[in-house]
Amino acid sequence: MKKRYILCFIIFIVLILSGNLSYISAATAPYVSADSAVLIETSTSKVLFNKNANSRLEPASVTKIMTAILAIENCNLDDTVTVPADAVSNIPEGYSIAELKPNEQ
Repeated sequence: MKKRYILCFIIFIVLILSGNLSYISAATAPYVSADSAVLIETSTSKVLFNKNANSRLEPASVTKIMTAILAIENCNLDDTVTVPADAVSNIPEGYSIAELKPNEQ
């Protein structure tokens, strides 16, 4: 009978601590300066952390990374490229042009 009480006490303590630990981990979520972030465990596809995961944002950094990948895969990196004048002049007002100027190399 005494063993049963000890076992119940141990289970009770474990349940209390596990509840407190989940509260602590939720209260100490990591600080992320980005407007949005998602951390996913790839083996299970479980979302471990998210911040504004469903917010619609501009893909600026993704665009830069994709541009670099395409340049590395498809271009000779020793070549010099000249910016055509019409390439810069045809970009709508308010769009990013990376400060490129016509005929810049």
